This record gives sequence, structure tokens and C-alpha cells, in this order.
Amino acid sequence: MHHYPDSPRPEVAEFVPATTKRLLDVGCFQGAFGARLVERGIEVWGVEVDEFAARVASTRLTRVLVGAYPAVLPAGETFDCIIFNDVLEHIVDPQRVLAVARSHLTERGCVIASLPNVRNISVIAPLVLYGRWDYADAGLLDRTHVRWFTKSTMRELFEGAGYRVERQVPINATALTGRLRVLKLLGRRNEEFVVAQYLLLAHPCQTA
Repeated sequence: MHHYPDSPRPEVAEFVPATTKRLLDVGCFQGAFGARLVERGIEVWGVEVDEFAARVASTRLTRVLVGAYPAVLPAGETFDCIIFNDVLEHIVDPQRVLAVARSHLTERGCVIASLPNVRNISVIAPLVLYGRWDYADAGLLDRTHVRWFTKSTMRELFEGAGYRVERQVPINATALTGRLRVLKLLGRRNEEFVVAQYLLLAHPCQTA
């Protein structure tokens, strides 16, 4: 069961390059994000494993493929931008998926991804103070996550797949109420402890 709203994700949409003509939204759910881009005149394809959500998305996007990426994508299809909105943390081998995505990009294509930050205070506080790491239906400790990342390791994920990260920006900060004690224990306050997610924009490295 999907426990997240079908959000248009404006904080992600603003990073889609103005030159984008064709975009692939991996894990498009019911298509709210892609529909926002269709309004900008972009041809948007979606990939979605949930059949019901895919049917809804198909009424809003240019084309929707039911199944897992990259297996369901027809050979030879390329895009100016590939989006992974909170998807890579659900994949057993996200580095392999990113590596494959390079072959589905146009010459100047990019990948944009939002990834949860496990170094967030909402995870650290229960772990440090109470020894708790409790899974939930949604959020940073979503029980369906199979990978966890920090600001550093999510960047390394992309670099290991052959990308150059052009931008990495914080999105969706966590409220600090009741968490200052843990920040003091950590010895400093920095961005990473209060950021729930990071958005990364990356291009494939040029091979010699």
C-alpha cells in the first residue's frame, strides 16, 4: 500500500532544465509530478509498478509503462531528463540502475533525484537517546526502504555510477523542537542534521 500523497513536487520540478523536451519519471505514481511538466509542453513518460496508479497516470502523462525500470523501457528510448523522486532508496542495487540510466539519456541529458537523508535529527535522536530505530509506513524510516544515504554517500552513489553531480541542495527541513539536546551531543549544528531530503542533479561523466 502506498502511504504518500500524489504530490506535484514543485521543489523538484523547478530543477528540470528549461531545454527539456522529453522526460522519464521513474516511479511516477498517479502522475501529479509529470502532469505539472506536461503543462510546460514536455513529453513525459512514466514508469510505475502499481497498476492502479499507472492507470490514473496514463490519463495525465504522454505514456505510462507498468513495471520496474529499466526492464519495461523499450530499447532505444532516450530522454533529456530522468527523474527518480524518492525511488532509489527502494531499489536493491540503485547504482546499477543509475548506470543503466546513462544509456537512456540524450547527449546532454541529466538525472534528477530526491533522496532521504538518514543523518537527520529525527532518526539520530531516538537512536542516540533511546536506542530506537523504528520503521514506519512513511518517512525517513519507511519500512519499504532497502537503502539509506547521507549527504556524502548519496553523492558517492552517483559518482560510482559514472555521474558528475552538478547540484546537491537540501529540501524539506525537519523541525528542531525537542531535538536541541541531541545536537549539543553531536557537538555542532549543521545543515545535514535538519534536512530530510537532498535533491541531486547530475550528468554522465564524459568518457575519453
